[in-house]
Amino acid sequence: MADKRKLKMIIGPVKLEAELFDTPTAHAIYAKLPFASTASTWGDEVYFATPVHVGKEEDARDVVNAGELAFWVEGNSIAIGFGPAPVSRG
Repeated sequence: MADKRKLKMIIGPVKLEAELFDTPTAHAIYAKLPFASTASTWGDEVYFATPVHVGKEEDARDVVNAGELAFWVEGNSIAIGFGPAPVSRG
């Protein structure tokens, strides 16, 4: 991808902008923009359901750093980590 694609999220009064990586998941998210969602929490994680349905990428990680955006494949959601989240969602 030659140009950097960005994702803008507006959460109430908060506006966040994130640069998307050059990955199949990021391309799938970008292709579905714009969309609206409602924030949910899980531990210290905030996540938003998306209309994106993708499989887990080979280099996917189970743990992300605080402030990183991640895609939770099982929930078709974008997650923002701010601290620990419980290990299982069951």
